Amino acid sequence: MQDTTQITDFLRALLTPIIKPIISEEIRENFRVLQQTEPEPDIIDTIDIIEAAKETRYKVNYLYQLCSEGRIPFDQVAPGCAITFSRKKLKVWRANGGPQMLSQTITQLSQDFLKGKKKRSSKK
Repeated sequence: MQDTTQITDFLRALLTPIIKPIISEEIRENFRVLQQTEPEPDIIDTIDIIEAAKETRYKVNYLYQLCSEGRIPFDQVAPGCAITFSRKKLKVWRANGGPQMLSQTITQLSQDFLKGKKKRSSKK
């Protein structure tokens, strides 16, 4: 046991001055590469409800309401878990009318349906 400890100490004393600068330089180089690497787009694109409220200028409670009504694009791992949003999807959603989009679509569909029904009844 004492021989093993002596050999370990000898190797440590011999190799530390050689290996330590190599490892330190490798760590510094890896850190430089990490600093220059752009974060993954999904990570940048995903925001929480607080950030979504800032970007949309809606109150957090209103965003929760829109989520519960399915009127806004959001992601949730499971019920009761945190809600996240995609910046890109929110931007498209806002460009297409935001919360009014769904009600406008429903209104348009119901109007089209009623027009079609009136046309059919007038043909009889």
